Amino acid sequence: MAMLPNFLVIGAMKAGTTSLFSYLEGHPDVSMPWSKELDFFSNEDRWTLGTAWYEAQFPDEALAVGEASPNYTKRHLFPETAERIIATLPGVRLIYLVRDPIERLQSMYVDMLAYGGETRAIDEAVRADPDYVLTSCYGYQLEPFVEHTGTANLLVISAAKLSDDRFVTMREIYRFLGIDDDYLPAGIDKDINTRAEKRVARRVGRRLLRNDRYRSLVDADARWSRLHHACLTRPPRTSDVELSADVLAEIGERFAEDGELLRSLLGHDPLAST
Repeated sequence: MAMLPNFLVIGAMKAGTTSLFSYLEGHPDVSMPWSKELDFFSNEDRWTLGTAWYEAQFPDEALAVGEASPNYTKRHLFPETAERIIATLPGVRLIYLVRDPIERLQSMYVDMLAYGGETRAIDEAVRADPDYVLTSCYGYQLEPFVEHTGTANLLVISAAKLSDDRFVTMREIYRFLGIDDDYLPAGIDKDINTRAEKRVARRVGRRLLRNDRYRSLVDADARWSRLHHACLTRPPRTSDVELSADVLAEIGERFAEDGELLRSLLGHDPLAST
C-alpha cells in the first residue's frame, strides 16, 4: 500500500547524500523509491503532478519511508520548497548533511565540470553563479525549515562524521528515524560518487564544449560522446579546484556570516569537529 514519506534527506548537494541514500535503502525497516532525487517539492513539473503521483513513488510500507533530494535545500533557486514540504508532510523528519563549505563548493564544481556543462575556470564560475556559494550557506538554507517547524524533527550531520565514524553515525540516524539501530546494511563501508570516479574535460575539450554545434553533437550522438570522453577528458586534478586568494576572502566572509546563522538556529555547530 502506497504511503507518503515520513522522512526526507534534504541535502546538501555534494555532502554525502548519495552514500546516505544507499545506506538507508539497504535497511529492512526503510522504504525508498527506486531513484534518488524525486525533486517533487522543488521541480514545478513534478509538483503539478500532485500528491497522488508522489505517494505512488513509495509503494512499500515500512517504519521509515523517505527519499533524498538535495535540491530541497537550494532555497535561492526553489524558494517555495520548505513551505510545500511542511504543508504536505506535517511532522516529517528531516536529515541535512553539511560539509566544509569550501570543500563542498569545490566538489560541486568538479561535478559541474564532469556532468553539468561547466567550462569556466573555478574563480570565474564562483563569481558568476551564486549557486556555488549559496548551496554551501547551510544556515540560509535551513532557516525556512526551522522557522516553520523548529528543530525537534531536524537532524544535521556533518559529511566528515558520516565518512570518518560511519557505523556510529548511521546508528544515530537510525535512532532518529525510529528503526533498528543494530542493523548495518551491506556496502556501508564504501563511499559512493567520489571524485575519483569522475572525468572532466581537458582544456581543449572545454573550449569545444563552448561551441553549441559541438555540444549538440556530443549530447545527441553516442559515438561522438564516447570519442569526446576517450580523447578529451581526464581525471580531476587538485589544480582544477584551486581558488584564488581574492575569491577565498570573498566567500570566506560570506561563509563566516552564515556559520553564525547556522549556530544560532541549531544551538550548536555541526561542523565544529571537521
